Amino acid sequence: MREWITDHRPALTTIALALSFLLLLGWLHARAMRWPLWHGEFCALANGVTDGCDAGPSNAYAYEVTAAEYVTVVPLLAATFSLFTSRATIRHVRRHVDKRLGGDV
Repeated sequence: MREWITDHRPALTTIALALSFLLLLGWLHARAMRWPLWHGEFCALANGVTDGCDAGPSNAYAYEVTAAEYVTVVPLLAATFSLFTSRATIRHVRRHVDKRLGGDV
């Protein structure tokens, strides 16, 4: 388990950063649109993983928050996915190469 954590430390750090931005920007989204906190968080998540929320921004501040979500949360979530999958691929390929070359598995 410890090897898995140290192997995925960059991905875990990136996902923690993405979730922090997601929570902060959700709170700002709720304030900008005068919505309850849960709705702001929902819209921040929807903007982070898909193409928008159930209601678009209605003022300049909300547009700025939405733009911040697009330029911070979306790349961080994509980077997290990339780090997890690339690490898993590297481990898998090394295991097969070690088997073929007769090294330790």
